[in-house]
Amino acid sequence: MTPWLAYGQTLTPPGASVDNPTPNHNGLVGEVLALPYTVPPGQQLTLKAWSVEGVDPSRTAIIPWIGTAPATNAKCLFTVTAVNATPTGMVSGDWILPEGTVLNVRLVYAGSTPGYITAWYLYGILEDILELDL
Repeated sequence: MTPWLAYGQTLTPPGASVDNPTPNHNGLVGEVLALPYTVPPGQQLTLKAWSVEGVDPSRTAIIPWIGTAPATNAKCLFTVTAVNATPTGMVSGDWILPEGTVLNVRLVYAGSTPGYITAWYLYGILEDILELDL
């Protein structure tokens, strides 16, 4: 069982979205190197939390979604938003993704301020399936 972490700060165009932003790499255990992420064979990923931060007076969102493009409502997990006076939105729980699942991330910025940076993260636990069967 190891931590799984994808996080970053991404320039999000006004009134637009960014799919699979580039994660930060700071040498932390469990950092994801790139999105989309495919759960490796023999493992499962339990997403525990994801969050988005916004300071512009508008709406920012993070939407994890499963599979291949295009992203549709049927492929999306729970959307988290940050709005105006609530600069950070977060969801938590146990969202279990079996081996081979492709996880994507969409950032949405509904504001009009150019040069807006969206801060975001996803956290989970990556586990060997064989260890779970014992």
